[in-house]
Amino acid sequence: MSSFIKPIKPGLQMSRRGFLNTAGTASALAMMRPGMSMASGNPLVIGTFGTESNIWFDKAWAKPFTAATGKEVVLEGVNPLDGKIIAMVESGKTVWDLCDSDGYSAIRLGRMGYLEEIDYSVVDKSKVREGWAWQHGIANHSYSYVRAVDTRQFDGDQPKTWGDFFDTKTFPGKRSVWRYMVGALEGALMADGVPADQLYPLDIKRAIAKLKTIEDDLIFWNNGADAFQQLVDSEVAIGFVWHNRALRANEATNGAISWDFDQGLFCPASWVMPKGGSQPEVAQQFIASSLVPERQKIVFDGLASGTTNPAAETLMSAQEKLVNPGTTKNLGMQIQRDEYWYADNYDDALNAFLDSFS
Repeated sequence: MSSFIKPIKPGLQMSRRGFLNTAGTASALAMMRPGMSMASGNPLVIGTFGTESNIWFDKAWAKPFTAATGKEVVLEGVNPLDGKIIAMVESGKTVWDLCDSDGYSAIRLGRMGYLEEIDYSVVDKSKVREGWAWQHGIANHSYSYVRAVDTRQFDGDQPKTWGDFFDTKTFPGKRSVWRYMVGALEGALMADGVPADQLYPLDIKRAIAKLKTIEDDLIFWNNGADAFQQLVDSEVAIGFVWHNRALRANEATNGAISWDFDQGLFCPASWVMPKGGSQPEVAQQFIASSLVPERQKIVFDGLASGTTNPAAETLMSAQEKLVNPGTTKNLGMQIQRDEYWYADNYDDALNAFLDSFS
């Protein structure tokens, strides 16, 4: 497993912003329907997953949209998980016009009646990779789960495979996975001999049984900050974490945390519109504007989140493409998460996982 070179630092690739404020603004205005005014009324409120993402969502998406339409955008770091969206909609008081979510959540919550449909006469689905435009959501950025290794904890050979992840005799030390099971099940099954192209439908019982074999050395992370700190502090020897957290840990340790995309899990995030929002038309326009490739590139510059519009990759240097999970080379090393399997099985799988590792 090789350590990736560092990406160009956030802020050094912003020379395109002048272009965005002209061409991007004109494009967004062209999408507005005749007679539609956004300058008055309440702001567009978007539920997100935190302060850091809000900084870059604001630069890439909110400010250009406001410049184009006059509509204020408020980003709230409220961690809009499925349960929160459901509770909000059922209360009859929908305060988030739009949420940053997951592909499988768009499918799952849409089926349950908690989301508005995406209007594809406004949103151009051809601007995202095939299969990432759903009835009730569309991919806005992407990410991967990757194995990150603390090379300081191993002399000689370094762990490189899922088999090594589970081999705590040859490679002693703690392992970490996400508390809410995504990625852990896939990794366990590959370690147990299931070919990567035959993972789905996931055998939940088999995956949990495999994870149980390292239960004494298994710890969990709840969010990206946890995953990063566990690696930097050498609390874990190998973590299966979000790729941008592995990248930041690599930087923070001068390369001691090593990672790559081999047998990683490639995933789409998604915009979703909770049912009952007061301005769905505006939300649709915002979604459409977020697919502009130059704007997606800004999110990548700041967060190392993968882009969903393939055209954004043409704006990247060769160095930057090394850490973009969706490039042809990196995608070829990974498994793509089955959004429909998770939509169909999320509750049962999560309950079984949590019950097994309470």
